[in-house]
Amino acid sequence: MDSRCDTMWNYTLDPTGALIELYSKFDTVAIGILMPLLMFFGIIGNLAFLLMLCRVPKMRSLTNFYLANLAISDIAFLVFAVSTKLYDFCIGKVNFSPTTKGVFECLFRQLVVDVSYFASLFVISLVSLEKYYAICKPIRHRVISSWDRTVKLIACSWVVSVLIAISVIPSYSVIEYMCFVWPEEEQYADLLSVYTWCVATGHLAASYANALQTVPFFIAFILNTTMYVLIVRRLSQRADQPIGQQEAVPVPDQAIHTRNQVAKMLVINGSVFFLLLAPFEIVSIVISAYALEYEQELLILQICRLLSYLNSVINPFLFGMVNSRYRDAYKQAFLPARGNRVGAAPAPVPGLPAAEQPISQPSVATCNNKHGDQSTSQQAQ
Repeated sequence: MDSRCDTMWNYTLDPTGALIELYSKFDTVAIGILMPLLMFFGIIGNLAFLLMLCRVPKMRSLTNFYLANLAISDIAFLVFAVSTKLYDFCIGKVNFSPTTKGVFECLFRQLVVDVSYFASLFVISLVSLEKYYAICKPIRHRVISSWDRTVKLIACSWVVSVLIAISVIPSYSVIEYMCFVWPEEEQYADLLSVYTWCVATGHLAASYANALQTVPFFIAFILNTTMYVLIVRRLSQRADQPIGQQEAVPVPDQAIHTRNQVAKMLVINGSVFFLLLAPFEIVSIVISAYALEYEQELLILQICRLLSYLNSVINPFLFGMVNSRYRDAYKQAFLPARGNRVGAAPAPVPGLPAAEQPISQPSVATCNNKHGDQSTSQQAQ
């Protein structure tokens, strides 16, 4: 027995039992096909959302600034979480993510994933809070809402996320050596006899990391759910009233309609966020109580990972499906020939007063009679 071994597994007389350490057929489909697809569409979708914000000035609102940071955290999560799974899958057959570069590799892998996870949790909660004030406390919202406040909140969210992620480093900062005696069969011939992976410094560090992963999630889940219920109730109360009638501060009808539409979109987006992440958090609690067999843990965790990756993919697509304003913005950003046809009057922008609506572009004949090009500018919100 190798003197470095912290644990020893002898499968000489149990070839079937050794299969539990290898990737299953479901793992092959999940990691080899589904995860690359999720990462591809997630990166493309979130980058498209960020590019849309850059190319369509009227979409640069406080709410979309929050959503832009959510997109950044989703991209970081997908790149580091999925790429490490793909790397492990490509270089070996074992399914327990061994490390070949020591503790540094574990830090590189896990730190960014943790930061992006906590950042997305904070950002989605800030978005909910922003819309809660906008819908339920409009006067207070107009007093406190500003770009300076939003930037400070976002910056604090990222700083706190980094600090929390650093605090859980002890949960994966020790190298453990696992030694295997594989069966005398061909499929095990190229497997190593010693693998290393990162584990916690002790039981306390592992328990702290599990608590810090699950407790903030369920606190955020309860708070966000409460805000969603209050937002939906407030919107329902207005449904039978003329738009703008119940506003304590005079607001254009179209602006109220746009704000309410965005609020509904964000409630749906937030609900999907927590529904897709909840299985992983619940399963983590169940696993910590040793309530599942090892085979069951592997299968259920793989499914929950796919759901968590899907959560980072779906946001920009939800925006376009639920809200017509975002669909129009995507068309304007990526289909300029269709969204701004020469000689055609652009569609009115919901929420903008008539004086600020986009001006029709001049016809080709008009352009030919001018000495210079004419362009229409839109005022950023």
